[in-house]
Amino acid sequence: MQVREQDPPPLPQAGSWGAIHTKPRCEKVVAQFLATRQVPVFLPLLVRRRSYGARRRASALPMFPGYLFFDAAAIDRRQVFDSRRVAEILLPDDPRELERDLQSLAGVLAARQSPLACALGPPGTRVEVVEGPLAGVQGELVRAGGRCSLVLKVHFLGFAAELTVTEEHVRPLP
Repeated sequence: MQVREQDPPPLPQAGSWGAIHTKPRCEKVVAQFLATRQVPVFLPLLVRRRSYGARRRASALPMFPGYLFFDAAAIDRRQVFDSRRVAEILLPDDPRELERDLQSLAGVLAARQSPLACALGPPGTRVEVVEGPLAGVQGELVRAGGRCSLVLKVHFLGFAAELTVTEEHVRPLP
């Protein structure tokens, strides 16, 4: 199967974002299941390229394996389990915080950046990117080994994604 480069979809409008923990390697199937029922879904995918000798292969893999995000207000919880590939439904205490986190993540993907998934680390300085294709994206600036990284945290799940940024392109948030 060939993975074509295409623009990632923006974050759809949702009444209340939640997360679904899927059974292993079922993220895309559950996303399709919900999409056919007109439920807004956000599944951040990253294209990974691998070489096997002379062969090259590209795969679209979930940024956070085993998780996808959906509009919890658009479908009854019991109907989600009808896919038979859902392990658990997770609803945040603060859906607005989750939406802000997903909005930043969608902005990075729309700018065709390739963040690396990482575990939540120590907190950094809250910043907003003011220049370049990531303008408007908010995250935390972390300095390590002479390098600056913008860390986008999904606090609700305890996941993060990071990418390298130039310190001159960000400004601290109050």
